[in-house]
Amino acid sequence: MASSGIKREQNKFALLLLTPALLVVLVFTTIPALTTLSYAFFHWTGFQRLDFAGLENFKKLFDLPFRPVFLMALRHNVSVFIGILILQTALGLLIGYALIASFAVRDFSAPLLFYRLSSRSLSPVICGNHSLIHLMARSTSSSQSSVLIVQICCG
Repeated sequence: MASSGIKREQNKFALLLLTPALLVVLVFTTIPALTTLSYAFFHWTGFQRLDFAGLENFKKLFDLPFRPVFLMALRHNVSVFIGILILQTALGLLIGYALIASFAVRDFSAPLLFYRLSSRSLSPVICGNHSLIHLMARSTSSSQSSVLIVQICCG
């Protein structure tokens, strides 16, 4: 019984700490994104919303005056997305490796720093016994602390 009361208090405290962050995300990302999405379903004169258009605006994208421009923009956006993803991954790995190689520190902070830099873009390949982060942790320290940190971070 006592542990459930403690758990309930911990949940309340966690909710209290998360509330400001959730409000910021809601106010600055979710509400503007939903508002922007709603604009696509109405006719516009530039600054004034007119009547409801439904999916008519989306049908116009695939009709002839707009189709080539839309497909070119879509192709451009996909190529920029893929290029940025590859660039972020490569730079994260290079910076992480450079920081590990340049530091004289051989304790658990180097693998943790590398994990922090690379985990955002490589999370599927980071965890595992033969993963890049695990091998880096073994090569940077002879102590078990770095491997322990990686195992804690990766689960």
